[in-house]
Amino acid sequence: MNYISDPEEAVQTPVVNIPAGRIVDWDSFHDVFSETLGFPGFYGGNMNAWIDCLTCADDAEGGMVANPVASGDLLTLSIVEVALCCPSLFPSGAGPPHGEERRSHTSPPVSGLPGA
Repeated sequence: MNYISDPEEAVQTPVVNIPAGRIVDWDSFHDVFSETLGFPGFYGGNMNAWIDCLTCADDAEGGMVANPVASGDLLTLSIVEVALCCPSLFPSGAGPPHGEERRSHTSPPVSGLPGA
């Protein structure tokens, strides 16, 4: 495993803060992501469409997100309010494990949303 010792060599990635506190069901999940990332008007509001949009987050010509990253670059989603929107994920109000709130996520907590 190679470790980066020079901060200048570290991967720089844009961070998008997802206002997860507004998510209460699947409809609001899709609304929040669509509004925050600027999904196109034809966004289908389902997981297949969500995956399509995020998969193309580095395709400027595709138009699937309002502010695409450069081809091959990473997009980091910061989801810090997940314990508020999905309390079933964190019983007894324990909140996410240390450091969990700053991880990059590529898929939503499918089983944790109300009504899922």
